[in-house]
Amino acid sequence: MSPDWYQLATEELLKIGNTIRGQQPINITELEWISRGIAASLLRSDDLVVKALSAPPGNPVITNLVHVGILSCKLGIGLNFAGDELEQLTLAGLLHDIGIFTLPAALVSQSGKLSARERTVLEQHPIAGHDIVARLGPRYEWLALVIQQAHERWAGQGYPLRLRERAIH
Repeated sequence: MSPDWYQLATEELLKIGNTIRGQQPINITELEWISRGIAASLLRSDDLVVKALSAPPGNPVITNLVHVGILSCKLGIGLNFAGDELEQLTLAGLLHDIGIFTLPAALVSQSGKLSARERTVLEQHPIAGHDIVARLGPRYEWLALVIQQAHERWAGQGYPLRLRERAIH
C-alpha cells in the first residue's frame, strides 16, 4: 500500500507553517520527497486529484497549498513534464504561498473585502515567501523566484511587482 501523499503533504506543510510562524529556518527535504511521491502517484492514477477535489475541509491555507501542488502536477503531466521537472512543479505548487505564514492569522482568515492597507500587507506575502526559500541557498533560487512571482499576471495586474508578460519567470 502506498503512502497517503495527501495526508503527508498536509502534515509537512503544517510543520513548515509553524516553523515559519516561530521565525525559524525551514527545511524542505521531506517536502521534496513528498513531491516525488505525489508525482509518481499521479503518473499511476488520478486518485490524488479526486481526493483534492473532494477532500473534507481543513485549514484553508494548507489545503490550498496541497491542492495547488496536486493539480499543478496533474497539469504538468498533461504538458508532458517528467522526472525532475514534474517534481519541481509539484514542489512549487506546494510552496507557492508559503509566505502567507508570515502574515497575521486574522488577516489570512478574514472573510469579505479587504481594506486597501490590508490588501497591501497581503500582497507582500510572495516577497516573504521568496526570502524564506532564498535562505535555503543557491539550489533553491529557482523556487524562490517562482514563489515571488506566483501571483504576477500576464497583463501586469498581479502582485507584488506588477510584472508583465515575459518579465514573469
